[in-house]
Amino acid sequence: MKAPTRRVKGKRREDGSAENPPKAMKASAAPETQMVAACASVPTSSPNPTGAPAMEKRPFAKLLLDAINAHKELVQLPRSEPITDAVRVPITSGSLQVEACPGSLLPPILELPGIVVGSDARLALRHLCLRAKAGADQGHPLIEVRSGGFLELADCRLEGAGLKLHPGASARLLRTRISGSKHAGVSAVDTLDLSVAECEISNCNGEGLHATSVKNLRVSDCTFSNNMQNGALVDGRAGESSFSGCTLSANGQFGLWVDSGCSVSWSRNLLVGNTLGEVGGRGSLDQNAEAFATGDACMVWIERVGEWVPAKVLEVKDEAFLVLAEVQTGKGVDVTDASESASVLRRTRQKAPEPSPRVKTEEIQVPADAVRLPKSSEEAPPVWSKKLEAYRRRKSAFLLFLREGGKGAAAWKALDPRERGRIQAKARKEHRDKLEAPEKGKAHGVHGVSFAAGEASHARPQRAENRVQRPARKSAVFTRTKHRI
Repeated sequence: MKAPTRRVKGKRREDGSAENPPKAMKASAAPETQMVAACASVPTSSPNPTGAPAMEKRPFAKLLLDAINAHKELVQLPRSEPITDAVRVPITSGSLQVEACPGSLLPPILELPGIVVGSDARLALRHLCLRAKAGADQGHPLIEVRSGGFLELADCRLEGAGLKLHPGASARLLRTRISGSKHAGVSAVDTLDLSVAECEISNCNGEGLHATSVKNLRVSDCTFSNNMQNGALVDGRAGESSFSGCTLSANGQFGLWVDSGCSVSWSRNLLVGNTLGEVGGRGSLDQNAEAFATGDACMVWIERVGEWVPAKVLEVKDEAFLVLAEVQTGKGVDVTDASESASVLRRTRQKAPEPSPRVKTEEIQVPADAVRLPKSSEEAPPVWSKKLEAYRRRKSAFLLFLREGGKGAAAWKALDPRERGRIQAKARKEHRDKLEAPEKGKAHGVHGVSFAAGEASHARPQRAENRVQRPARKSAVFTRTKHRI
């Protein structure tokens, strides 16, 4: 008698194996939607039984996956609505470059919880804006580089989170701005190589740069400002560390903290306005090189002009500098006969020529805080300038365009009118919010007595009731009367 066979859910093939495996066997397979890998053998329509977000809800991961399947190393993103992703996007291996499309005047926006660069992977991001997705885990950085990975950031912006480098990783940052991180802006531990050039790291809750036992650290022409802790912190068994042409200002603790056992090469750096001091720690710091020397190029604030102008240091004094600056004194038009030229312009209805600026080279003595490095420091006026309040309150769509990654005045003029209108509306809203922030929740009565915002609505009706009613004016039109003759 033949022994009964165990039934398996689903149809049976000729060899006796089940054609449709049970649910338990399906759940054991790792879904392809959880990782962007170099291997593209799994189709995009594979089942997703574990509840991971579908690829339709992960457009950025799908773009990378399609590029990997097509064996492409370059992904170009257009400027459109923000490209979002539900979970962190890992790059496990291979080389990939993601950049804005050629001719993009503004960088594409990526909103996602983060990007993970795995070992043996190389990732290059150029002219992109990365924002931490709302509701994401605040403990994770926006970009994380694992051991053996390499990251390159050029002309990028990181908002809401920072960059973290694991032991054995390497990174190169160029003209990148990092702001609003809940921890350190850039954190590197036992990193092989870290190069930061012409970058700005500000408004972070931790240090702007925290480098621990980095074998090769090079920081040049960078700005570290308005961070809650130190502007830059170097500790551990640091190897070759160098800072040159950097500005560390208005940080919550020290501008630079060098821990014991560390040695930092210091050349032409500016430290000003840090809360606890300019330099802290027991490490070795070469302070022989001053920020400015005779013959160095610099930027000087001219109060009567109201802007920073390029200059050259002639002499360094105790609390002042003698500089040679190019000051714009006025504008004029080189016309031989002004009356004849004006009549010709009226007859032909031509546009008058643009006045050419007149530049005069002057020797000016300015205070120490009116001089800054040419490639770093903030653009705000000094604290004693009368232009400071106007600078803080001014509404400028062009400045917002530059903060969002715009490429200068030519790009602003060539910007699409709808995009320019959006930026102008956003700039007006920011300016209005700044003006209303100090007076929020308060209102002033007739005699200057302040009261709550809930009572402000009753102020005007109450004044209207107490007002003396004037008699109505008589009409100027006389009524018709009948006269008997």
